[in-house]
Amino acid sequence: MQPIRLVLAATEEDYIEPFLQYIRCSEFERRVVVTAFSRKEALWKYIENESDEMDAVLGETSFREGWQGKLREGAPWIELREGGYSGREGRSGLGVSKYQPLSRLLAEIEEMIRGRREAAANEGRTTLIGVISAAGGSGKTTVSIQLARQFASEGKHVIYISLESLQSNISSDGREEIEAEGRPGLARLLYDLKAAEEKHQKPRYPISHYVYRNAFLRGDAFPALYNLNEMKELERNDVVALLKFIIESRSYDAVIVDTDSIPDLRIETVMEEADQLLWIVGENRIILDKTVKWLAFLERTNPGLYNGIIGKSLFVANRTTGEGLLTLPERNIPISAVLPWIPAWNGSAGYADIQRQAPAYQRDVMKLSRLLHENENWTTPGGRESPA
Repeated sequence: MQPIRLVLAATEEDYIEPFLQYIRCSEFERRVVVTAFSRKEALWKYIENESDEMDAVLGETSFREGWQGKLREGAPWIELREGGYSGREGRSGLGVSKYQPLSRLLAEIEEMIRGRREAAANEGRTTLIGVISAAGGSGKTTVSIQLARQFASEGKHVIYISLESLQSNISSDGREEIEAEGRPGLARLLYDLKAAEEKHQKPRYPISHYVYRNAFLRGDAFPALYNLNEMKELERNDVVALLKFIIESRSYDAVIVDTDSIPDLRIETVMEEADQLLWIVGENRIILDKTVKWLAFLERTNPGLYNGIIGKSLFVANRTTGEGLLTLPERNIPISAVLPWIPAWNGSAGYADIQRQAPAYQRDVMKLSRLLHENENWTTPGGRESPA
């Protein structure tokens, strides 16, 4: 694996020295090569002469003040922030919190840069990921949202779609209603798609007309639907048309579809159309039993669908206590990833609270993201190349 060539720009020698020392004495020694600067002029000269020798600059905002130069294409400036969240926010688009454990900071940097490398290699491709659970309470929506955030932090353009009959707000503080105000939403898009099909025309408006930018998600989403009938009346053709429209928009690197926990045509369609499927299970015996029964039912009644989905499925044990769930009972299917139970979730007010309270969860979501990249490869069929 080619090491990441990182340029560090920080005014404090007391920050630079421990940073370099940590890399020399950690697992990042072979994965990250750092060149550090504490003065603007030296940094600018290096970038001017050695721009081809770097993958990214990790620097404080002050180092950009008065600078007229440009980084080479594909080498981002990642802002080293005094406070706040990491991710695709702020002036530079990408940033990490300066004062956090270096292991976490470097893992975030690594994910961002490797994600951008993959995105550049797969420009124009969209990967569709369906998230499924056989029972409610598995944390399926939590996994969907945190995975979308992780993709966004890697530099990917992502949209989160909820096809649940009863939908949840992503934000718990009312901010979502303000952000989504004025957007027509999913119900209107489905109507416009059907009308355009009847007239043998393309839809009048782009996908950006119907979605809004969710600040917490750091990606796009539809405003939550509260009319139960609008979702229950969805037919297979409606779901296919929706997913096709989004993929052919060439607006996203990843589409994450959060499904219901009751088998129906919506879920079957997502199973068929998805490039990868995440089955969310856990240590709860009820969820495990229902998952096994669902798979057995599919294998018996629709072997074509079963054979088509099992090879693109990953099984994720969520909210585990670390007691070791290695395979799906009775099916001999391995558990591909494990996400921990976080005690602070008890009484949590929403997904933003989960984000703040669970760095261990975020660490394992990073691992899940990497597993998806490795499994999918994001460069071969499975990832869809949008038509030109």
